[in-house]
Amino acid sequence: MCQWENSNNQVLLERARKEILEANGGVPPKVLDPFSGGGSYPLEALRLGCESYANDYNPVAVLIEKATLEYPQKFGRPFEGMPYWAYPPGQETKEQGKQGEEKQLNLMQADSGKASPENFNPLLNAVRYWGKWVLEESRKKLAEFYPSD
Repeated sequence: MCQWENSNNQVLLERARKEILEANGGVPPKVLDPFSGGGSYPLEALRLGCESYANDYNPVAVLIEKATLEYPQKFGRPFEGMPYWAYPPGQETKEQGKQGEEKQLNLMQADSGKASPENFNPLLNAVRYWGKWVLEESRKKLAEFYPSD
């Protein structure tokens, strides 16, 4: 029987990863889910250290798979050509200057307290940055129809 509390138990996850590798001669097994829908099986396979492949005919399901399986792996850590707002404060390139640092610091402190170079996530920061931008632009354009009082 599975217990929900164990889903993020790092000790159990590491033990499962180790046992999976041992059972497969040290090579991560490949998991293919040809009708994966939202990608829950491939996601769990990735968490267990497997090489995971997902596919679906439904374009909405494919978008969900990209958002849960592909983008966090691709953009959830520093990458070449990251825009200034994805860097932690103080680590932008010199050309981007103080303005980028202030924007990034404001975004990083929005929900989770103080940010540091050790605990930043470029994808999370990009979602926050563009989410705030959409909100600010919407407020500007809709202010005449929805007064603040």
